Amino acid sequence: LARWALRGLLIAVGVVLAADQLKHNDRAAADALLPAIGFLIYAAIGGLIVIRREGHPTGWLLILIGLAVLWADGLIGLPGVSPVLAAWVSSWGWALVFCLFAILTLTFPSGHLPAGSGLWAKAGRATVWMLPILLIATALTETLGGAESSTQTVNPIGFLPEWLGYVGLLGIVAILLGGAVSLVIKRRRAVGAERAQ
Repeated sequence: LARWALRGLLIAVGVVLAADQLKHNDRAAADALLPAIGFLIYAAIGGLIVIRREGHPTGWLLILIGLAVLWADGLIGLPGVSPVLAAWVSSWGWALVFCLFAILTLTFPSGHLPAGSGLWAKAGRATVWMLPILLIATALTETLGGAESSTQTVNPIGFLPEWLGYVGLLGIVAILLGGAVSLVIKRRRAVGAERAQ
């Protein structure tokens, strides 16, 4: 029952944020539609995996990626949400999406990090611990907007220098690329159903 309640809550949050994306008249239709479509695709595939594979971590990660895509720009225009809070969430929201993708690449297809005490397993665990630190660095810089934004505003809770946000984003992208390499290595070593996945 708790699993179904959590699924329902995640879907409800996603639907509210998706509806918010679609109601923005001041944004281009594609800007509002793409995050909503992204959520629907990731949440549908993730939900199917969770249901068919009894809560498989890969399914939950896909659902979280869908929610993070909406979260990155979904607070803008919600009633009662201050523009500063929406700008703050948007400034690090895409870094969250990339962090979740990095975890997905490091854990696919088993849903778990490499086991054992070898260098590969230790590197995977250390990488996952680094992602939240890098994400926090992007959220607590002195300015909002992130590397992809042309406008910068003061971050009311930021105390880290702006350049640290760029370092955080580069670190996340490097981990994501490392995860992509790990997928290739895992595929070459896999056999049977895991190789087919």
